[in-house]
Amino acid sequence: MPEDKKTIVKMAHIYSQEGRWDRAIAEYKKLIALEPEDFNSHSTLGDVYFKKGDLQSAFETYLLCFDAYSRLGQADKAALAQSKLLKIDPMALKEEDRRKLGMVRRLQEADALYEAGEWSKAAAGYDAVLRLDPDRFDLYIKVGDLLLKVGDRRGACARYKEIGNLYLNNRLVRKALAVFQKVLEIFPDDFETHAALADLHVKAGNESEAKKELLYVTEVLFLRGDLDRAAQFAQRAEQLKAIESYNYLGHIEFKRGHPDQARVWFDKLLKFKPSHGGALWGMAQVHLAEGRQADALQALAKVAKTDRYYGEVLATRADLDAAERPDDARAAYLEAFGLLRARGAFALAREVREKALKLGVPASDLSLPSVEADGNYGETPVTRAEPGLNRPGGAGSAGDQGSLEASPGSGDGPLSKAEDERIPAAESRTPPDRIENAGTAGAKSVSPD
Repeated sequence: MPEDKKTIVKMAHIYSQEGRWDRAIAEYKKLIALEPEDFNSHSTLGDVYFKKGDLQSAFETYLLCFDAYSRLGQADKAALAQSKLLKIDPMALKEEDRRKLGMVRRLQEADALYEAGEWSKAAAGYDAVLRLDPDRFDLYIKVGDLLLKVGDRRGACARYKEIGNLYLNNRLVRKALAVFQKVLEIFPDDFETHAALADLHVKAGNESEAKKELLYVTEVLFLRGDLDRAAQFAQRAEQLKAIESYNYLGHIEFKRGHPDQARVWFDKLLKFKPSHGGALWGMAQVHLAEGRQADALQALAKVAKTDRYYGEVLATRADLDAAERPDDARAAYLEAFGLLRARGAFALAREVREKALKLGVPASDLSLPSVEADGNYGETPVTRAEPGLNRPGGAGSAGDQGSLEASPGSGDGPLSKAEDERIPAAESRTPPDRIENAGTAGAKSVSPD
């Protein structure tokens, strides 16, 4: 007849009090067999091993408790298990376990630095522990938070990315999403993180969010001139029925020198959104490539002054007027430059600036905002107002950003995003499936423009 738990607990206590260690061990093993996740019983079993003098078994049991309590966020119990581990003579342990005990000792030292407010030294100490034990998931976040405290945003985000990858590799999608969102709170334009989030949202079934991320990544790749990979991400968005992808695909095909294919995509989008500025501007470029200037001007005239693409429209009109009507061209370039600059589309604004300078527009009227350097993150525009950008939290993100059920209207499309900030790739301890490889399209790191 099976013994009840109360009887086992009673007998285990009696045997321990009498110093009958083997019998006490047998009873505690019975308890653990009944409740394997009862780490209090594991801890008491470790105490019995320690009193018996079986330090190897005591170490293994205390380490199990320490890892479990750390994983469960039970800091006080984890600290108690840690203190018990540190009482064990390392020379009584196997070589591998001596190494593990050294890791525990380093962790205690880092904890002491943390409690003393020595943030940088504590972060370095926790990093040393991670080099010994890369599976300590709790420490990646802790190191990231400490680096953030001392102003090392790049280092913090590198750690957050590492744990995001570990969560992803262990299929902990919700936790991975939360960590990558934390990165974007610090660097909203980090391309690699948006690429990872696109894949995560697809896996989580968040189609609306997946569309936004896929379109955002497409835009960054397009502006970098990486047309093949931009097309891959746009095609994934198109598979999710994001009609804004038609705009990307049209402009990508035009850049590739395929105006006929570009026309197909622009026509397809204009059937849903007849006044979509990006598609009308793209169609105008197709007409110009075919020598049909009148049709191009007609398409440009349909773009409202309030449309996100009106700056590009003005720049195209200025290109057409430059030879015969330079005064009109100068005025159009100047207005286009102002619109693009205000929107944060600095790459396009620079192109317009060069053309305007050649026509004699004073350089003092064509100033770009200053930028701040942040290591390898690339340029960080001070002004970031970007109406209609297809990205989470950005203007124009409402209404699903273009599902096939969307009603026709003026478009909030891609192709005018400023250079993105970059965060260094995770260190070598991160598993091979890195952030930049997330997604079918393989969104790996690319240098800024």
